[in-house]
Amino acid sequence: MIRTIVVSCLLLSACRSPSSQPASSSSSSSNQPDKKSALEIHPVETNFLGLALGDSHSCALHGTGKVYCWGDNRSGQVGGGAKGDVVAIPTEVPGLVDVVQIVAADDYTCARIADGNVVCWGGSSPDSEPKPIKGLSKAATDLVVCNGAWGTYGCAQQGGEVSCWGEQYVNNPDGSPLLPSKEGAWSAARIPGLQDASGLACTGIITCARRGPN
Repeated sequence: MIRTIVVSCLLLSACRSPSSQPASSSSSSSNQPDKKSALEIHPVETNFLGLALGDSHSCALHGTGKVYCWGDNRSGQVGGGAKGDVVAIPTEVPGLVDVVQIVAADDYTCARIADGNVVCWGGSSPDSEPKPIKGLSKAATDLVVCNGAWGTYGCAQQGGEVSCWGEQYVNNPDGSPLLPSKEGAWSAARIPGLQDASGLACTGIITCARRGPN
């Protein structure tokens, strides 16, 4: 468990604006760092418990249940206020308390609250305020997000059940549509036939659940 973190990020895709290009050998710009150099991030506090890394932004979960994010904010993935280009220092996401888990993918960030609710920000949102995921009938006990072929999506384990939501077309295990349109970005639907899930993982367009006891 991470108690105090000073993060060193390698300035590749995870710590750069996705539209930025590596400096050429002839470039003399003083404000564009060497892509192989490390950028040391000094959080405004200590006692951090975990990290979540998107494509070009990062978030840290504090021991008090607060969340701090930094990096590219053009889709609102850093959280709080108006969308912007870059948030250079770790900044508290307003309105979040009692967070126990954070996850991120591409330009999307989600947090699981101690009471089992889930909130997300970034992606297709018109602003960068955390929004609750609707349709979760039970308290979430685990959370994953991934970047699929048509956008980001998330899934939450609720006891042995699993519910998913997202910007892309989300299908059931048999290929039938679970979320028939992109209107499902902020509303979850339960995966039928899963009653004994005990763990979640996703990569790209694939989501898997471990079945059986923990």
